[in-house]
This record gives sequence, C-alpha cells and structure tokens, in this order.
Amino acid sequence: MIRSTANRMTPSGQKEKTMTTESILKRLQALEDVEDIKRLKAQYCNYCDQPFNADALIKLFADDAVWEADGIGRFEGTDAIYGFFKNITERLTFAVHYVMNPIIDVQGNTAQGYWYLWEPGTIKGRDAIWISGSYTDEYQKLNGVWKFKNVHLDWFFRASVEKGWAEDRMATFD
Repeated sequence: MIRSTANRMTPSGQKEKTMTTESILKRLQALEDVEDIKRLKAQYCNYCDQPFNADALIKLFADDAVWEADGIGRFEGTDAIYGFFKNITERLTFAVHYVMNPIIDVQGNTAQGYWYLWEPGTIKGRDAIWISGSYTDEYQKLNGVWKFKNVHLDWFFRASVEKGWAEDRMATFD
C-alpha cells in the first residue's frame, strides 16, 4: 500500500491525509477517463472536417444517442444521426471545428462535458461564415469505450465573414 502524509483536498473539499493505492488508482482512472473523452471529442472534430465522415462519426455514438442544435434539428438514434451527417454537406460544404476550454465531469461510467466551438465554414452557394457556440455533451462508457450519449450545440453566432456577427448574428444554413 502506498501512503503519503501530504495534505490533499478531496473533490468534496475535505483534507485527505492518507493516500492509499486504491485512492491513487481511482484518481488515475478519473484522469484517464477525462483524456479519453478529450480524444473522443477530437475524433469527432476530425471526422466532421473530412468533411462530415458519417461512417466514422457514427461509431462515436451510443445506439440511443441524440444530436441536436437549434436551426438544424434533433436527431435521435444512430440511424437519424448518420443520416444527418451524411446529408449536412448539402448545406455546409466546408468546416474546420476548433473546440476548446473543456469542462469534463466524470461519474463512473457517465460523464458530462462543456466545450466552446469556433468554426470557420462555407454554406453551399454562399459566402464563408464564422460559427461560434458551445457544446453540452453527455457521455457513456460502454464496454470500456467512451461514446456520445447526447450532443447539444448552442449557437453564439453564425455570421457571414463579409457582414460579421454585429450585422447578421444568426445566418441560416439554407
């Protein structure tokens, strides 16, 4: 058993005077889970930028997952999510997803995440756009692998590069 006399704070704000092998392993698992979720989100962005590789993207979702965003729609289950990603390039022909400032909370085999999104893109037949928003995600660990359970995108703005968000904050995708 590993023990330390270092004063550490537990997640509940209490001093932890003794570290056991078990407590270290729990902390290590929590760190690994957070890193696995960051990798899951990075894979999501990478596949979205290929552009929107539906065959690869769908493998990142639980069977009963939901993907939703105002102005785009709500897609429940892998068939609906797959169809959305397969067809989005009819409206959004180019995208580069940058996600940042993750806040990830893990509770066993479930987790929640919050991310900022910055995305230059192109709407088919129109000008280049700036997209900004936030993702609120729910994750589920299935057979040792983290998957998306719910992806919700809230917009800060979707603005043409030419007009900017001060003039046209919510450009449509149509």
